[in-house]
Amino acid sequence: MIKKPMKEENVRAIIKTGALVRAVVRTNDTGNGYNLFLFNKKKDEDVIILECKQGGIQVFETIDSAVSTAKKLGFYKIIVVL
Repeated sequence: MIKKPMKEENVRAIIKTGALVRAVVRTNDTGNGYNLFLFNKKKDEDVIILECKQGGIQVFETIDSAVSTAKKLGFYKIIVVL
């Protein structure tokens, strides 16, 4: 799986084109929070992960905050992997 960190504004532009079809929230690699993964319609292995405003990958403290962000981006079906 190729992770591409991307700022929220850029993600919104891609969502408008219909290219992103699936949102998945899962525990991050260090186990100290959650990441939001957005999957491309054409290539499941190309995944966008939200980037912080300061740079680096966005880590959500709770599942609820990650799901809330996905909903604000326009996703209504969100998969949570524990």
